[in-house]
Amino acid sequence: MKIQNRLLILICIFVMVLSCIPQVSFAKASKKNQYWPDGPQIQSSAGIVMEAETGTVLYEKNSNDPHYPASITKILTTLLALENSKMDEVVTFSRDSVYKTEGSGIARDVGEEMTMEQCLYGVMLASANECAYAVAEHVAGDIGTFIQMMNDRAAALGCQNTHFNNCNGLPDEQHYVSAYDMALIAREAFKNEAFRIICGTKSYTIPVTNKHTDEETPLHNHHQMLYPLRTRQYLYEYCLGGKTGYTSVANYTLVTYAEKDGITLICVVLDSPASGNYDDTRALFDFCFDNFKKVNDTLGHAIGDDVLLTVAKRLKGFFRESEDVIARYGGDEFIVFLKNVCTEQDLRKKLQQLLEVFREKYQRGDTSWNITGSVGAAFYPQDASDYQMLLEKADTALYVSKNKGRDRFTLYSDCNNEE
Repeated sequence: MKIQNRLLILICIFVMVLSCIPQVSFAKASKKNQYWPDGPQIQSSAGIVMEAETGTVLYEKNSNDPHYPASITKILTTLLALENSKMDEVVTFSRDSVYKTEGSGIARDVGEEMTMEQCLYGVMLASANECAYAVAEHVAGDIGTFIQMMNDRAAALGCQNTHFNNCNGLPDEQHYVSAYDMALIAREAFKNEAFRIICGTKSYTIPVTNKHTDEETPLHNHHQMLYPLRTRQYLYEYCLGGKTGYTSVANYTLVTYAEKDGITLICVVLDSPASGNYDDTRALFDFCFDNFKKVNDTLGHAIGDDVLLTVAKRLKGFFRESEDVIARYGGDEFIVFLKNVCTEQDLRKKLQQLLEVFREKYQRGDTSWNITGSVGAAFYPQDASDYQMLLEKADTALYVSKNKGRDRFTLYSDCNNEE
């Protein structure tokens, strides 16, 4: 009876139950008692919130739809520059960098010399298009080669609905990103310490140069959740930085980093109306910080290529011996509760079994589908006491989701990692 009563918890937690398969049992869920909290309605056409450490997606709206990115493109331009040059290298502005760019800039001249560091502050704070172009030429030798570097780097990060055709985000039909892909890029960039410093700087002064011989160039961060460039209305105390974007075809775009209570989040919004980029970003941050907490963020060790088994110190025994539960709560999203998975060997074996199950039952034999991992901890809604209790009593729990061929996977274990 105790087992039956406990399994009833699954009925109140998940949206739907899948039929029984060998060695796996399923529990039914009630739609009116979904444990995942409803996110806010946003004005932007697409948006996403991703936890920076693990890549866990806490909110998404149309996150795979392609949109023009505008100047948030410069996040990747800056990352590639940091990875392929030194900050004290001298960048010389070519004729193309000055005359083949339009829009935002800091009025550089042909033949002007600045350090890479100064250029990148121009790129990220003032969104200077001529600086982005000069940086790209310096890093790759020519713009075409740099654009190829951008697309190669994006593909290596797993971007599938993204293509770059310039280094600054000016309108181009062959230049687009999805919110999910942009979050992947933003997450990778944030791992770079120099990038974190630059994008989080409120003001910076470029000293005199060989062309601007009698005046410094003051820069202020255009991201108004960090710096009150035009108004204090959008300031956000937890903001760590980010990048703004706007063109008439892209509308407003915004990438923002924020940290609160030990959780760092990345928010991307695309195709926003005026001021909607800031309003949506604040609403999404407030929603995620209010509704989620991070657990099991220490004592981790790597498993396989991308999976991290994080070990807490609770639990033991909820299901019958050797019984697993897979509960499906919408689309291609699952919670998997596992028994007797406490070691790397156990997990590797179980992952292969799960892969076969998912391919057969949920992907109709599509062998291109894989269970892959994001490194880090697990998340659960703070007000979901039943779900939390269930986690505390399972040996290991997995969150698995599949979205247009791209898999997200978060794993956590409460086995004390005993052999």
